[in-house]
Amino acid sequence: MPNLAIIASSFSSAVATSYESIATSTTAGDVTFTSIPSTFQHLQLRILGKNTNTTYSSVYWTVRFNGDTGNNYDCHSIYANGSSAGAMGNGTYTNQMIAAEIIATASPTNSNNSSPVIIDILDYKDTTKNKVMRSIGGFDSVTVRNIRLCGGLWMNTSAITSVTIIGGDSQIHAALYGIKAS
Repeated sequence: MPNLAIIASSFSSAVATSYESIATSTTAGDVTFTSIPSTFQHLQLRILGKNTNTTYSSVYWTVRFNGDTGNNYDCHSIYANGSSAGAMGNGTYTNQMIAAEIIATASPTNSNNSSPVIIDILDYKDTTKNKVMRSIGGFDSVTVRNIRLCGGLWMNTSAITSVTIIGGDSQIHAALYGIKAS
């Protein structure tokens, strides 16, 4: 039988003990956070917004690190809309990572709804490994419902000093937090 005290103590170092606000932004279009301090274990983005595109019912928000627009990203996601579920791989998003599928104002029933998204960027300052992110987001309107879980990889060992949320035609309120672990 494994020693549960040892297992529990190893997990406690991975549990967040404090979140500290680094920056916030309310804007239309893309959001970039720069000069991210290296004093935390992980980063978390909390985002609320909607896309003003009138052609589609939903659109993707994507993420880039340190301004890297090269084909250095990989991502995958699973999603469900209440009647079906699916998954998607990297596809055409090799120069950015899908972070969320958000509601757009394609119909009047969507115009007042917003999409919440939480993005975790793990070990962002560690220069010995590639960087990973995970996100969860969703929306609910009269005609469209969706939840999406995403995972992404930035194939670069550089410390992350800037994060860009590519929002396109979006109205975005974003907050960046640093997470300290015990």
